[in-house]
Amino acid sequence: MKSFLTRISLLALALSLTSVCSFAAGPAADSAGNPGYPGAYTPGGNPGFGFLPWVMVPTPGAGFAANFYGSSVGNGDGVDDGLVGGLPGDGDINSPGAGAWGLAAGGGGVMDVYRGFALGPMVPGETFSLAMDNGFLAGSPPGTPPGFASSVGFTLDVGVGVGAPALFTFGFVGGDATYSFIDALGVKVFTPIAFTDEGLNVSVLAAPGAGASLLTIKTKGGAMAAIPITLAGPPVQVHLFDNNGAGGGGGGSFDVFFNDFAIAAPVPEPTTLALLGFGLLGALAWRRRGA
Repeated sequence: MKSFLTRISLLALALSLTSVCSFAAGPAADSAGNPGYPGAYTPGGNPGFGFLPWVMVPTPGAGFAANFYGSSVGNGDGVDDGLVGGLPGDGDINSPGAGAWGLAAGGGGVMDVYRGFALGPMVPGETFSLAMDNGFLAGSPPGTPPGFASSVGFTLDVGVGVGAPALFTFGFVGGDATYSFIDALGVKVFTPIAFTDEGLNVSVLAAPGAGASLLTIKTKGGAMAAIPITLAGPPVQVHLFDNNGAGGGGGGSFDVFFNDFAIAAPVPEPTTLALLGFGLLGALAWRRRGA
């Protein structure tokens, strides 16, 4: 009887570990302060862990488009004063003693940067997060489709590579008062978070079903919003974009910066934790029996 219970508990341990560990996109992390930067913020660079190498696609058109490594303090009003939704002297979203990943575009140019998830698509309960710091934006021309012209932000994509369809888009559009997003419903939704040039942290918890995923936004000044969203599939890539040139913008005050990519593993459900505990007890009993 004891042998049977021991076998069952060991099976429970195996099932719980499989539930917690298998087929997840995370853990994954990278920041602009990691060894290798700033030189690795180029096509093919791959510091950190859990992500595929950087892919950079500049489309300058008649203007310019570029990626660069620099200080996120320099956009917007160019002063780390905390006056627009931030904290004075905190370095905006710079890594300590370092900088952040910058994108610049102007005169009709567009800058796109991609990073796939090395371990595959996110699983339910995983959370992707990043830091974003945008400067000023040129006003969108009248009649421009919302979310596309004079905009900066990021998408979470259903595939890996340039042009992969977006599952979710977050950013700021020139002329708007607050940040906005587009999810599987295909409608631009305004958030309660107003423009800031001091930086904010954005996270997306992935889960199947309408309204089951969660968008969380936190500014450096303490404002916060948590909004249910709908994803049509599991994200497997993050795509950063700077389309700020559509309205004639350009220059350092218009740059956008990103930092601190992370994918956090899902928190185990109570049933999984119970299986894990039962399995560990069985493993202990098996070890004592063999002693």
